[in-house]
Amino acid sequence: MRILYLSQYFPPEVGATQTRAYEMAQGLIRAGHRVTMLTEVPNHPEGVIRPAYRGRFWVREPLDGIDVIRVWVKTAPVKTMRTRLAFYISYMLNAALAGLLLARGRYDVIYATSPPLFVGGAALALSYLRHIPLVFEVRDLWPESAVALGELTNPCFIRWATWLEERCYARARRIIVVTQGIHDRLIERGLSAEKLVLIPNGANTDLFRPRPDEGAALRRELGLGTAPWCSTPGFTASPRGWRPRCGQPTCWPTTTESTSSSSAMGRSKPIFWP
Repeated sequence: MRILYLSQYFPPEVGATQTRAYEMAQGLIRAGHRVTMLTEVPNHPEGVIRPAYRGRFWVREPLDGIDVIRVWVKTAPVKTMRTRLAFYISYMLNAALAGLLLARGRYDVIYATSPPLFVGGAALALSYLRHIPLVFEVRDLWPESAVALGELTNPCFIRWATWLEERCYARARRIIVVTQGIHDRLIERGLSAEKLVLIPNGANTDLFRPRPDEGAALRRELGLGTAPWCSTPGFTASPRGWRPRCGQPTCWPTTTESTSSSSAMGRSKPIFWP
């Protein structure tokens, strides 16, 4: 099959979304399919387009067997609601345009990953205009999660985003979810279980594997002793929103009690390191 894959974020940018999109595309290629990736020019998370891509509305280049089409986006180092919307909407419009003009030939399926939900807007347009079946991947429930965290409060925008989300669900032949929780929530919202497919995140065991000696040395360095502990090398959440920890993983000792209990939290001390 020929697959048109839409992901706003993609290597050489670094992050969970970029890694998942790359690994999924590689898996599809190993299965004998051809993949065209429709993404942005590299700029994330700094909000500055990298020198090799400046002044170019689009760039087409191969990456490890993937046909990558990169489109210009409106970036900004300072993240506000206005600059984020410009960032997302510029990708949505330019990706839809590139999907019509640059991704030529017949594609068998469009695979779009969200969030950002605006990726779904571009995928919807291409699916309808080019009459291509849509597979929609949901890595987080948006706008629901943004409303719960207090990041999205405008009632009109919430209604519009919810409409777009539901149109993506309705158009999709299959909906890929990354957690059981998202799967169950979509069932609660009335989606058919037959339409949902769970493909959780994983780890490349060629890169990540137990190294007891290094683990013991790190415990000694951080003064953790023999207590169990876990780490979050990406983003952490708070009632006020997401806090990036790129390059600054957070780790804390765990206990056998629920982490929601005051006694457990009292014995858990966050540790940050560069």
